[in-house]
Amino acid sequence: MASQTPRVCVIGAGSSGITACQVLHARGIDFDCFEKGSQVGGNWRYLNDNGMSAAYDSLSINTSRRIMEYAAYPMPDTFPDFPTHRQIAAYFDDFVDAFGFRDRIRFRTEVTHVERDENGGWSVTLEDGTSTGYDAVMVANGHHWDPRWPEPPFSGEFDGEEVHAHHYKTPEGYEGKRVLVLGIGNSACDIAVETSRVSEQTFIAMRRGAWVIPKYFGSTPSDELAPEWLSSRLPFSLQRWFFTRKVKSANGRPQDFGLPKPDHKLGEAHPTVSSDLYGRIGHGRVKVKPNIARLEGDSVRFE
Repeated sequence: MASQTPRVCVIGAGSSGITACQVLHARGIDFDCFEKGSQVGGNWRYLNDNGMSAAYDSLSINTSRRIMEYAAYPMPDTFPDFPTHRQIAAYFDDFVDAFGFRDRIRFRTEVTHVERDENGGWSVTLEDGTSTGYDAVMVANGHHWDPRWPEPPFSGEFDGEEVHAHHYKTPEGYEGKRVLVLGIGNSACDIAVETSRVSEQTFIAMRRGAWVIPKYFGSTPSDELAPEWLSSRLPFSLQRWFFTRKVKSANGRPQDFGLPKPDHKLGEAHPTVSSDLYGRIGHGRVKVKPNIARLEGDSVRFE
């Protein structure tokens, strides 16, 4: 599609979509943003009416606000170090209104198809069947909207309730039950910790280990431990050595708490950020299990 002024389509008005819109708007580039839901915020909009948010009621960010905030629009100093999803959603609203491009977002509008047109541009089709041409398309629909189940599925059948973390919202309904959480990522640990406060017993199983990092070292958020001037100059290998020693001395090793030893160095895979998991394991409220081998009715056999 040939034109004098580029025209851009942005799909999604979550954290990535709105900052893409802000940059395009600031540079005077014509764009349309399409958002399936009725508000901005994407995954951080709890109970988002686009049906795609994986946020649960107790969710807070696991990176500090000074690391997560947009450079062009810092978070308020009144926010805590680790804001809740409601504060993040309000921040996104303020961001959009501060830069004045809310009218460029078409809410309750789903993009159903994108394809190259005959002129080398892009044809974007909406749910109502209409198509419009653009010079560029920015896909910002995220990846948390699509729940991923184990592949291949575990053998056997399970008679109990199976719920993906994507659909977990509160610990209500887990009172007095035996709960098994599969995984060692951030959501898995949050859910294991939260359900352990109401369940008969919570178990956590995983196929591989992960580094578990506390949210704070002393009174400093863990991702702010090294000042920017130092982290930008120090080789990553030395940063990793220092940070690994700090994690071990402050938080212990995963295997000290019955978790599998990580098969990778810190920084080679996404770490897990939790200040509560080890405590719940230490109290016996979360028990660690190896990976699932087979489902057997109302029981699970582990490897």
